[in-house]
Amino acid sequence: MPDLPSLHCIPPSIESDFFSLDGEGTLFAESRLCFYERPLVIRYNYSCGEERSERFLRIAHPIQSTRRVKRWVRRRNPASSAIHFQQEKYVKEVLEDLETGSSILSVHATHTSGEPLYYSMVAPQDSRSQNIFTLNTVTAYERLNPSSSSSTTIVIDVLDVQDNSPVFERDSYFAETKEDAPIGTTVLSVFARDLDAGLNGEVEYFLDPKGEGANLLNIHPKLGVVQTAATLDRESLPVMRLSVIARDKGIPSRESTALIELSLIDVNDNSPIFDQSHYNISVLENTTLPAVIAVVHANDADAGLNGEVHYSLASSTSLPISVDYTTGEVTLRDSLPLSEAAVSLLIRAKDGAQPARSTTVPLYIHVVDINDHEPRFVNTHKQLQVEEGIAIGEEIGRVLAIDEDLGANARIRYSLNGTDDFTIDEETGILRTSKIIDRETTDRYDIVITAKDGGDPPLSTTYQLTIIVKDVNDNAPLFEKNRTIVSLSEDSPRGTKVVLLRAFDADEDPKITYSIEKSTEDVFSLIDMGLEVGQYSLQSLFIHSSFRELFFLSRVR
Repeated sequence: MPDLPSLHCIPPSIESDFFSLDGEGTLFAESRLCFYERPLVIRYNYSCGEERSERFLRIAHPIQSTRRVKRWVRRRNPASSAIHFQQEKYVKEVLEDLETGSSILSVHATHTSGEPLYYSMVAPQDSRSQNIFTLNTVTAYERLNPSSSSSTTIVIDVLDVQDNSPVFERDSYFAETKEDAPIGTTVLSVFARDLDAGLNGEVEYFLDPKGEGANLLNIHPKLGVVQTAATLDRESLPVMRLSVIARDKGIPSRESTALIELSLIDVNDNSPIFDQSHYNISVLENTTLPAVIAVVHANDADAGLNGEVHYSLASSTSLPISVDYTTGEVTLRDSLPLSEAAVSLLIRAKDGAQPARSTTVPLYIHVVDINDHEPRFVNTHKQLQVEEGIAIGEEIGRVLAIDEDLGANARIRYSLNGTDDFTIDEETGILRTSKIIDRETTDRYDIVITAKDGGDPPLSTTYQLTIIVKDVNDNAPLFEKNRTIVSLSEDSPRGTKVVLLRAFDADEDPKITYSIEKSTEDVFSLIDMGLEVGQYSLQSLFIHSSFRELFFLSRVR
C-alpha cells in the first residue's frame, strides 16, 4: 500500500473513517468500498511517534481502462438518510450462462434507529443485452415510514462464456470459374461472425479435407478468401462441392459449416476420342446395297459445342462410301471389288468449337467372299496319249482348274475316278502312273477328274479325259501252230496250195512278213497274202518219187 509508514513507526496510527491499521501495519477497510466506476481517493492521517502527517490513497479498478460501462444516473437523496447500505456501490462478476434464479449477491442496509427495512429493485429495460450494466434502483425503505429510504448502486460485470458458434452470413456459397484458371485465382469469399468476446469470438476458416476438390483449393484462415491451389480440369471434376468450416479459438472450440459449390466453365482442351483405335468391318459380297456397314463413334469430354462431335471422310476417295455427319454411320452405296486385301479409308471426328479440334481413325473394309463360283477347268484337250511301258510314278500330264472366289472358296482339290492305273495329285493336278502300262492289256482309259473347292458347302466340277496308250514294239509275231503236217500227191501240179500259215503279233499294226528260212527240197514258194496270212505253194514237181517226207522252216517278223 503506497505511503504507509515505515516499519520503525510501528505501531503507526491512522485517523480515517474508511481504514484501520492493526499492530503489524496491515491496512483494513472499515466498510465495503466501490471503485468500479471511477477511482476512489481517500484522505487519511497517521502518526508515528511525535510525527503526524496527512496522506491520500487512490484506489482504481482496471475495468476503467478496458471495459465499456453503461451508466445510469443515480438519483441522490437531497437530505441525509437514516438508512445506510454497507457499501455505496456493489460490484459483481457473473458468467453469462448463469441459470435463471441463481443468487448473485446480497445487499444490506441498516437504520440508525434500528427500524426494520424492506428492499426493492427495478431492472433497466435493456439490461439483458449488456456486458456490464448498473442497477441504480436497489432501494431500502423504512418499513413504518416508506418515505425514508436510501439507494445503492450495483454493477454487474457479465463475463463471456464460450456459448456461441460462428455463424456464416449464408448457408451456401456458389461460384464458377474457367477450368484453365491459373493457380492462385480468387473464386469466392466467405464470412462468419461469432458473438462471443475475445478468443471465443475470433474465427478461423478451414476447408473440409474430405470434400470434392478440397486438394484443388486453398482458403485464407483469417480472411475467408478461397483461391485455386492446383490445375483444374472440368472433365475430371466439373463441380466441386465441399464444406467450409468456421472455428473459433475458444476452449473448447466451437464451429459451424457452410456449403461451397464451385462450377468449372468448360474450355475446349480435349479432342474427340474414338472408342476404337481402328475399325475392321466385314461385308458379304452379296450384301444388298446401299447398306450401313458400320457406325463409328467418338467422345469429346468437353461440354456444349466444345464436346459436340461431327464425322466426315478425312480425304476424298473414289470408293462408293459415305459417312453421316451426325451419327457416324458408314454407308456402302455400291459394291466393292473382291480382293484379298482390305479396303482402307480415314474417318475424321471434329468438335464444334472455334477453332475446332479433331482426330482421325482408320477404317478397314474386308469383302467376305461368297462361294458362288464353281471351279472351271482350263484344259481344252479331252485326250491324252502315253506310251506303254513307262515307269511307275512318271508324270503323264496335268490338269488345271481355277475358281473365281477367294480364300478357301478358291482352294481346289483334285480327285480321279475310273481306274487305279493312274493317280492325280490333289493339289497340283499332276497325273502319274501307278503301275506299268501295257497297251496290249488296256489301250484306252476313260477317266473322270473332279475339281472341288473348299467352300461350305463346297462346289465342284468334272472333267472327262481319255488316255490313249501308244504301242511300243515289245511283242514278237507268233504262229498259230508251231508244227503243221500236210499230205500231197506226188503228182501234184505246180502251184498247188500246200498250206496257209497264220501268225499273230500283239503289237499295234505289226506288218508281219513271212519267209522260208530252211527247206529240204527247193519245191515250195511263199506268197504273202496280207491279213496276217502266209500261203505256201508248190513251185515245182516232185522228181523223186522216193521222197516220202519233206519239211521247211518258215519265219515271220
